[in-house]
Amino acid sequence: MSDIESGPSGSDSEPDINEEESRKLVQQQNRKGKKSGGFQSMGLSHGVFKGIFRRGYKIPTPIQRKCIPKIIDGKDVVAMARTGSGKTAAFLIPILERLKKREQRGPRVVILSPTRELAIQTAKFTNDLSKFCNLSVSVILGGDSLDNQFTQLDQNPDIVIATPGRLLHLLVEMDRRLNYVKMVVFDEADQLFDLGFTEQLNEILGRLPESKQTLLFSATLPNKILEFAKAGLRDPELIRLDVERRLPENLQLTFFHARHEDKIAALLHLLGNVIKADEKTVIFVATKHHVELVKLFLERYNYTPCYIYSSMDPFARKLMISRFRHEDEDPDKTTNILITTDIAARGIDIPLLDAVVNFHFAAKAKTFIHRVGRVARAGRPGHAYSIVSNEEMPYLLDLHVFLGRSLGFCKDGDKSWDGKIGRYPQSAIDDEADIVSTAIKESADIQSQIKSAENGYKGFRRHKEKPSSESCTKFKEIDMMTCAVHPIFGDVAAERQSILDKIATLKPKQTIFEYRDKKCKGNISETAYAANVMRTLREKNAEQIEKFKAIKQKKIENTLIAAEKSDDYIPYVRESDAADQHLGINSFQSEAAEAMLNKQLEPGQKPKAGRVWDRKRKKFVTNQVEQEKKIKTESGNWIKQSFKTGKYTEYLEKSKAGLLADDSGDEDANKNNTEQSRQNRQALTNLIHRRTRGGGKKAQAREQGGLKRPEQILRERKDRDREMAKQGIRGRGGSRGRGGSRGGSRGGFGGSRGGFGGGRGGRGGGSRAEAAAEEAVAEVVEEDNTHMFRFTSTSRILLY
Repeated sequence: MSDIESGPSGSDSEPDINEEESRKLVQQQNRKGKKSGGFQSMGLSHGVFKGIFRRGYKIPTPIQRKCIPKIIDGKDVVAMARTGSGKTAAFLIPILERLKKREQRGPRVVILSPTRELAIQTAKFTNDLSKFCNLSVSVILGGDSLDNQFTQLDQNPDIVIATPGRLLHLLVEMDRRLNYVKMVVFDEADQLFDLGFTEQLNEILGRLPESKQTLLFSATLPNKILEFAKAGLRDPELIRLDVERRLPENLQLTFFHARHEDKIAALLHLLGNVIKADEKTVIFVATKHHVELVKLFLERYNYTPCYIYSSMDPFARKLMISRFRHEDEDPDKTTNILITTDIAARGIDIPLLDAVVNFHFAAKAKTFIHRVGRVARAGRPGHAYSIVSNEEMPYLLDLHVFLGRSLGFCKDGDKSWDGKIGRYPQSAIDDEADIVSTAIKESADIQSQIKSAENGYKGFRRHKEKPSSESCTKFKEIDMMTCAVHPIFGDVAAERQSILDKIATLKPKQTIFEYRDKKCKGNISETAYAANVMRTLREKNAEQIEKFKAIKQKKIENTLIAAEKSDDYIPYVRESDAADQHLGINSFQSEAAEAMLNKQLEPGQKPKAGRVWDRKRKKFVTNQVEQEKKIKTESGNWIKQSFKTGKYTEYLEKSKAGLLADDSGDEDANKNNTEQSRQNRQALTNLIHRRTRGGGKKAQAREQGGLKRPEQILRERKDRDREMAKQGIRGRGGSRGRGGSRGGSRGGFGGSRGGFGGGRGGRGGGSRAEAAAEEAVAEVVEEDNTHMFRFTSTSRILLY
């Protein structure tokens, strides 16, 4: 018998081992047998490969070809590649391959994104790829309903895509650890660290198992080694591609020089004459106040732009993105212009985007790369237009140092202008400036918004990164008057600008006194005296005048030489030194050499208060800022006290009482469940009204909408029995006389068959229709639970 019993157990264990071994053999054979260069050679399962094929991908990009095999093998990966190179698919495909099938234990993959838009885009892409994999995907974003997100985590999805702040809020509220997580992904890793998510990331990582696999993906890598250590990397594989060329090959860069005050007019001329009406365009500005200002001007010009910024309502941001992506079939609800801050510069993939306009030039080189990386994706051509003022010229020089290029200046007759800077024609700006000034005078909204934008830009100047001193010095040696009008505007604009330049730079050889003396032929003594004074002064300072002319001519020649300089010389530094220093990982020695004494307050320690004079209040006020209270978690990290609010306890109480509203959020997948739940609730309400209609005074007095707990019903019955016992009218049965009734309830908790009645004598027979109520049972089936309601004469009981 023992042999017979042990036989099935052995046969059950062998197929699992054989299945796993056969799967690995199939992968190895696929990698060897298929031609290299396609997804077939990676040994992917049928469901994953079918999702990739349906998505339209045939050949992996270089970053995908490098990353997918290493991630499938379980190695930690740090990947760096330019924007639009397919980094999202590089970590999603191996994730789907490793998860294989649905499991109910808990989340197994956590993907952290810095912004809502990037998280939503990643979730949509994940749903497309996992269409044939039977996996559950959940999106956790700030601004959505907490109750709905509690429900999502309780259902134990396989993949959680979240922003760090809201995910930590849920984990602290639910007091939960993600013990089954196998992989954690930091998408746009450098922005996660730069935006101040270090506190949240430390706590989230403390709630993950130590055996997890960590993946970091970004177009640029974080600078400090501490950030990598905090991410829990273990012997990572560094994959760094496209280092020599950080911009897409099909991207054309166009730089215009204009005054800061003329940028609005230049933008309106650019949208009306250079960029076509059917081209999708993203306009990047410095602050949210400029977003509103540019929107008002474009609406004045009969444009219908959409706009987003960080403090905007999450639902409105999502609606604006859908309008710009043309997800709505109604043409009146779509637009081709999006005005935004740098919130949309990272990771957002907008299909068929044609142009990017930098209304304010980026203060950081990597920010510029992310901005222009929205176009020229997946092999499509794109244009990037930048309007640069004198204040922003040093940042343009820093960008070219980072890219390892020399800044080129447009000259008359140039045919190739990619990457060169040219002047914006003043004649075109003057044509738009009249309309802009008229709009400002007629619109009070524009006037008030201009003041807000100016104040906002002052704060932006104070906090943005300063340019390098070398670039500031270099810009002082550049004379922009020697630069021609940009060739993109055509020959007519160049000729008009040349005439204006000649008039502006025209300097007569004689002064007005000498000219008048020559015309009068010396007949007026006063005129002759003034002319002689000017001639004497010129002769005296002739040497200084010639010296000034020589310096100016040399400055012009240096500008032209810099534009024509070739690379056939030996520089004193390598071209890639600045980029390597910008992207390099700091060592302990360099960090210690630059260390500064900075006394930081311990958590919970209050800073020393001071008092300053307040002009408006006419008194001294304290300058101490109230510090937000923090709590210490089990992992030893300090987090904000606002993360623990007790809302999860309220959610559980509402779930037990059956009062939890069906808040399925904005996701399309839950629309059917929401509609079905609404119909079930409406059917239950109608049933309640039918049962209670015509029930006499007791039915009218009974509360129609509330549910009673079993304890409340038992207490009411005891109180009623005690009151009737005092009155001496309690009986064990009803008399069969006239007007008597045989009452009592059959259902409910603790209900008895006994009746209480009594009445007057006689044989009239009681009417059962006048009894309190008949027993009624209604069953309502909702999404997860089945609730049974019993209606009696005095109560309605919820059975669990």
